[in-house]
Amino acid sequence: MEVTTRESQDRPLRLLSLDGGGIRGMSELIILEEIMHRVGQELNVPTPLPADYFDMIGGTSTGGLIAILLGRLRLSVSEAISTYRVLAKQVFSEKNGIGKDGTFKASNLERAIKETIESKLGEGHADDKMIMTDTVLWNCKTFVCAVPALHINNQPTLFRTWLAKKNPEYNCTIWEAARATSAAPTFFERIYIGDEGMKEEFIDGGLGCNNPVRCLVEEVAKEFGPNGKVNCIVSIGTGKPMVSGFKAPGFLQRAVPSALIHVLKNMATDSEAEALRMEGRFRNCPGLYHRLNVEHGLQMVSLEEWEKLGEVRTHTKAYLNDDTVSREIDAIVDVLVGRSSAAFPLGPLDGAVAAPVNVQTYFLYPSHQVTHYVTRNDFVETIQNHFQTSQNKAAPAIAVLYGMGGCGKTQVALECCRQGHNEKWFSAIFWFDASTQASMAQSFSSAADELSKPNFDAADVKSNIQFVLKAIETRNIHWLLVFDNFDDPSAFGDENIKDYFPRGAHASILFTTRHAGVKDMGLSIDVTSMLDKEALDLLLHRSQVERSDANIQEGANIVKRLGYHALAIDQAGAYIKAGGLDLCLYMEHYTERKKKVLSEIPELWDYQRRLKTDSEAMTKLTVFTTWELSVQLITGTPTEQKDKSHILTLAAFLDSKEVSDDLFACYGSENIDWLVSCVTDGAWNKYEAQDILKELRKLSLLQSLNIRENGTTFSLHPLIQDWVKLRVINGHRAYATEAVLLLSTILKKHRYKMNLSTKQALLSHLEVVFQNENKYKVLQGDLEGIKLHAATFYFGEFFDSQGRYNSSEQMTRQALKWTKRVLGKEHPETLRSMSRLGIVLRKQGKNDEAEQIHRQTLLLQERVLGKENPDTVGSMNSLGVVLQKQGKHGEAEQIHRQTLQLRDRVLGKEHPDTLGSMDNLGLVLRSQVCMGCLAIVLESQGKYSESEQIYQQTLQLQERVLGKEHPNTSASMNSLGVVLQKQGKYDEAELMYRQSAQLAEKVLGREHECKGYWFYDMVSYGILSSKKHEIANRTPRGNFGTELQTKKRNSAALRQLSTKTRQSPYGQHGVCTLLRYARNLMHSHHLTPISRHPPPHNTNATTTPNATAPPTLPTTLPPTLGLGVGCAPPVPVAFAPPPPPPPLAPAPPVEDSDTAVNTAAEQGVTGVSVRVTMSGAAGVDDGQVEHVIVESARAVSWRAIGWVSGFVVGGFS
Repeated sequence: MEVTTRESQDRPLRLLSLDGGGIRGMSELIILEEIMHRVGQELNVPTPLPADYFDMIGGTSTGGLIAILLGRLRLSVSEAISTYRVLAKQVFSEKNGIGKDGTFKASNLERAIKETIESKLGEGHADDKMIMTDTVLWNCKTFVCAVPALHINNQPTLFRTWLAKKNPEYNCTIWEAARATSAAPTFFERIYIGDEGMKEEFIDGGLGCNNPVRCLVEEVAKEFGPNGKVNCIVSIGTGKPMVSGFKAPGFLQRAVPSALIHVLKNMATDSEAEALRMEGRFRNCPGLYHRLNVEHGLQMVSLEEWEKLGEVRTHTKAYLNDDTVSREIDAIVDVLVGRSSAAFPLGPLDGAVAAPVNVQTYFLYPSHQVTHYVTRNDFVETIQNHFQTSQNKAAPAIAVLYGMGGCGKTQVALECCRQGHNEKWFSAIFWFDASTQASMAQSFSSAADELSKPNFDAADVKSNIQFVLKAIETRNIHWLLVFDNFDDPSAFGDENIKDYFPRGAHASILFTTRHAGVKDMGLSIDVTSMLDKEALDLLLHRSQVERSDANIQEGANIVKRLGYHALAIDQAGAYIKAGGLDLCLYMEHYTERKKKVLSEIPELWDYQRRLKTDSEAMTKLTVFTTWELSVQLITGTPTEQKDKSHILTLAAFLDSKEVSDDLFACYGSENIDWLVSCVTDGAWNKYEAQDILKELRKLSLLQSLNIRENGTTFSLHPLIQDWVKLRVINGHRAYATEAVLLLSTILKKHRYKMNLSTKQALLSHLEVVFQNENKYKVLQGDLEGIKLHAATFYFGEFFDSQGRYNSSEQMTRQALKWTKRVLGKEHPETLRSMSRLGIVLRKQGKNDEAEQIHRQTLLLQERVLGKENPDTVGSMNSLGVVLQKQGKHGEAEQIHRQTLQLRDRVLGKEHPDTLGSMDNLGLVLRSQVCMGCLAIVLESQGKYSESEQIYQQTLQLQERVLGKEHPNTSASMNSLGVVLQKQGKYDEAELMYRQSAQLAEKVLGREHECKGYWFYDMVSYGILSSKKHEIANRTPRGNFGTELQTKKRNSAALRQLSTKTRQSPYGQHGVCTLLRYARNLMHSHHLTPISRHPPPHNTNATTTPNATAPPTLPTTLPPTLGLGVGCAPPVPVAFAPPPPPPPLAPAPPVEDSDTAVNTAAEQGVTGVSVRVTMSGAAGVDDGQVEHVIVESARAVSWRAIGWVSGFVVGGFS
């Protein structure tokens, strides 16, 4: 293409604006690359230059650099991309030292720019000026923006490539202009430009106008006059970034003014705000203004992350593949190749560019506004942005406001109309009532009358609709059409709502609906709950109470209870005002008289709606009436409608935050006649149930619905939950009973097969059931008799499995009360309830009461059922366990041996109960060793060999019969690990601890309250691993003696571990394991403990730690153990065997276990030290001696079990 001056071209102007944005500027180049590629294809030009097709290019910051490359240096886009990539790497690869002004070296930027200039213009041209002297190349004027550092709020300074007609700036060098426009504070030091003695200080132009399009329009108007013609303004952004703050410079950096910091914080949003303003300015000039900016993907790319240029390219290419973007680029190309010649005069600089035609306006929308409307700007801005960015497309832009009844959809739509009218975004606005076919026809007739239809006849509905649509299509103005309350598409019969849409691109369409199916028609905007501040403002305005601190706090509680629901909050405010209530009294009124509060409205009420059965009549809307309208839209036969309402109502008597369809499936499978709509061929059909939930969600009666591969869940808004209950005020007890049976059924079916999330959800449902129980006493009556008794049993069992022992006790006592009263005191079911109550009491530490109940139960069962009855043997086993817990080990051993013999004979060796007895016997044998010191005195004599054999046998049988993932299997692994550890079999013990911890975590979860096994194993495994590290890393380094030098982080790690131990409900297990192994650790290292209360030394101890060094372990514990502290190996040392430890005296017992643990925790580091003799480490003098820090729980004991004393060595993490 021949290069000519712009003045010789008889065509309108074409302008290009480039935003700032760091290395995201690559996105601008890739977009330009696509534009110029299409231009080249159209004109058969191999490498079209942007400078030949745009008459003026303006840029800021990184956009300024690109403007210089394309306009001043006349590079092709591909050349600019290569240059830009090299520049980015050179500039951002090397950071400044501490205390320098700017994170990156400005000298690198200067050098890179000069090299680029010389590579294009030739050697010796590095200091060429910005203003070009060759008039042949003046066809593209270029400028970059910079900001005077002393006046950052002023208009930016423009460094131009031509001598401006008005207010020309200093003719600086090309590299100075590039440095000035990109001197972002905290990134590069500022630059001084000008003649000697008159230099000005400049910083990044992005601080004044990160999007320079306004400067571009003003500049072209200055140069070409108000009568100049323009037919293309292209504005390209660097991707929509996240709004993030900017840190102020550190104390070592040069001070930055606070005003500058404020400007920096607003830079992220300035570009888009400017783009929206320009779209408004050119709203009546179709095809003139084009904004291209990557929507998604560049948010996480920082300004300096040059290594992410590949990501920038990927996200930009994805943006360019969008059909809408592609059509936008085609429109730009049409102008650049001369296919489109439409032009507009530049007009006044401070006003909108006027279209060359007079515009007729039409506005027909409701004028009323709620008395205390609180603007919800987030929704309004989203709609405005969508409509403005979608103008000039092939079809109308559509947005859908979706939400539950009363959430404020109509008010948001009205605010869009008001702002669109006042700000002149639209020349015509029509409002259509889309609730019914009749109301729609009436609205179109009104519109036809407004448009002055000839021979208008309100009854000629079809003609009126066609006239309105034709007018919209042919009158070249921007229209906004609002279809309000389009909640029931089926109300239009065979007609499609799209039959009411105009053809062409002149209209924007806004829907309000509570039907989820409408969301697919356009941009879906969920009108959810109000924001905290919005809701509080609405309540205070409507109630007209004083805005005091007390009222603000009380008001916050009220709006939270009302679920931030707009209509409910407005009603609450009206109720408070009408009754002259203090805000603090409202919740009492709401709790006691919900129906009156939610249905009472003042005589003058803003919320009204046309009745479905009468297009003329209007009804006042309340929270109740708006949701009743949704219920009326439920489809199906009377039976199907009843079933759908039944599911909705029953869900209100559960925890409404997350309800699983499995609750209904389990109950429905056992009660086929319950919900016949969900039954197919005599079996529950989950897909039919899902269809019901989908319909309820479409009608906004459900707050959420999630259908996943692993199940379906839904939720109710808390106000809908209240409303649903009030609809069945006389059926509360029946639904509360049904909720009990629902949960009982799923617990019976799944029991031990539930994952952790399911258990947590069921606990939430049970809490709601208990709240219902306090009101309706469902479980305390005879209704449904045996089914409700079964429910108490399953509830008690579930609470027991989750460690909720108080709740379990409550349920078990309720079951026992029922069985005694209905079945009799000696009925087998009564005796089972007694036995279970004893177990629950024992788990709460109420061992004396538990023993008494177990003895009573055992006596009755032996007399009524016989000694060999499984229930009798079970009670015998439970009695043995509680005796063991009380420290009565001899009697406990006797009972467990007897139980084992009976179960072996009656049930067989492989019956789970037999295995349980074997496990209990092994526990007793092990416990007999630690009667006085809680299993931590390793040198005490014990029956370890026999205990190990029993555990090995038990574990093998459990794995075969119960499976490897049964909780009892995990428990036996733990017990076996303890016995192995006490015998010095550390490798085998470690394997048991690790397997048991992983299994317990998988089956029960880390937060499981009723088992200490996982935490127990976690701590044991951590200590054992640390010991193996120490043993494996022993390295002889000489014969001189030193002391072990411990690290502070090891002590900190122990404190962290101790904190975790104390936070666990069964933290005592962890503490005792720490103490038990600490003693063993010291003996294996031949350390000498020094204690105020040493226990007696048993010279007959038979157990000796294994001195063989095991293999080295990884330096970090497996993450599945969740220890949170890695095990780093200590300093390599070798231990010389000292004399055996001296005798130790016992510590006095502490009666209360909680007090003992807390006391030990508070004491922290006790100051107890251990001196050891070791071979010296390299670089350590003989005189360098440090104490090994020892953390211990001094004199920790458990009630009725004994006392504990030991030490934790600080040489491990």
